[in-house]
Amino acid sequence: MSVTKINTDGVITAGDAAGSAKSKVSAAKNGVADVRRRLDGAVKARRNIDARLASLEKLLGSAEEQIAGVRAVADSGANHYRTADDNLKKKF
Repeated sequence: MSVTKINTDGVITAGDAAGSAKSKVSAAKNGVADVRRRLDGAVKARRNIDARLASLEKLLGSAEEQIAGVRAVADSGANHYRTADDNLKKKF
């Protein structure tokens, strides 16, 4: 029988780093959206700039959601592990 030990505090700390990364991606996405809104229509029409900015905004939004999902899974897993570990310690 093997024993697996997870550093739940480390996982939760990594979740905080993921939250920071999500904030940076969100700020970048908002910056792209702001530039897109402020651009003149004639400039947007050149070389498909509006569609490119929209695509970038969408990609950043997707990355933001993925980071949030990873953080949620890691936090949830760490909390479930900690709860199970505490329950086992109480029984033994």
